[in-house]
Amino acid sequence: MEKPEVLSQRRENVRAAMKEHEVDALIIPRTERMATVDARYLSGFTGSTCFIIVTEKKAFISTDSRYTQQARKEVLGGMDIVEWDNGKHLLEEVIPRGLGNAKRLGFIAVDVTVAFHNSIKENIPSVELVPLPPFLANIRAVKSEEEIEKITRSLRATEAALEHAFTFVQPGVSELEIAEAFENALPRGAKLAFESIVASGERSIEAHGIASDKIIEEGEVVQFDVGCSLDGYASDISRVVVCGRAAPEQRKMHRAVLKAIDEALNFYKPGIATVEAHNRSQAELDSLGYAKDKFRHGLGHGVGLDVHEAPVVTSTTSSALVTVFENKQVVTIEPGVYSEKLKFGMRVECDVLITQDGHEVLDRLSTRLVETGKL
Repeated sequence: MEKPEVLSQRRENVRAAMKEHEVDALIIPRTERMATVDARYLSGFTGSTCFIIVTEKKAFISTDSRYTQQARKEVLGGMDIVEWDNGKHLLEEVIPRGLGNAKRLGFIAVDVTVAFHNSIKENIPSVELVPLPPFLANIRAVKSEEEIEKITRSLRATEAALEHAFTFVQPGVSELEIAEAFENALPRGAKLAFESIVASGERSIEAHGIASDKIIEEGEVVQFDVGCSLDGYASDISRVVVCGRAAPEQRKMHRAVLKAIDEALNFYKPGIATVEAHNRSQAELDSLGYAKDKFRHGLGHGVGLDVHEAPVVTSTTSSALVTVFENKQVVTIEPGVYSEKLKFGMRVECDVLITQDGHEVLDRLSTRLVETGKL
């Protein structure tokens, strides 16, 4: 549960951004169709349905009777709680009352459905709806000490479960069975941060090869990309296993991926544009003979309440999300090589904390190439 003063400060940060965007109020919905984590970030509320309105002086959260008691326990820091009983009551009374005299109502454009936008426009014609960029995601990019601790706990749980799953890699076992071994080894209360990636043989060329019923064979690469969420905060790591003993080309590719990580980490420090780390990693793979097979996805992304969030580490700086490293960001680094000619690929991913003077790799699980023939 977040501290009241933390939640209050987050809302003050939002008010400062609202002023920059020249809006009098901000509305943040959370439903099954609009599953933004911003609502939890600002209120502490973990339920699946709510609406938050922040104005210059006030903030309130509205939810239905299923979650009223939960909201009273979780919502701290001076935010009013209003119960609503149906859509009409919400649109005709609750939201208009919360807006007060606001004339310009902002909303994060990527988090709102057309239907919700139109319903506000139709039922509350007195306000001008103002679409906004994902500025809250950029605010969330810089983590508190408590958030960093939660991410690290999530990471430790993921590492332990993944190391357990390594022992299930053997000929005749399916990818799904190995994914299940990982998931069953997670601690009580942990949730999958995303669908587990376990891709063997030629399927390891697929950057996001979700675990299938494919049977693993001797000598094949098995690519893992897994993560869990504890207390709302995610982790995301990738490791490579060879079923049996690794062939020379497999060892060579793995060394190249680790070298690309080492080179790019030199740019994981405050004030550096994330594109520089991305480009350095790719340049290193070029120099090692993998120009045609190097990764075409981004080198990394932020991790927090969302498993993919700001900052973005890609080949372009045109994103609406943060593209400069800052102190207390938690960012992945995940270069890969995917060779159709060799019929296998590899990616290694770590979670990295940006510090005041540089960075700290949070992972404790070794990035070595795991060979089951040596376990």
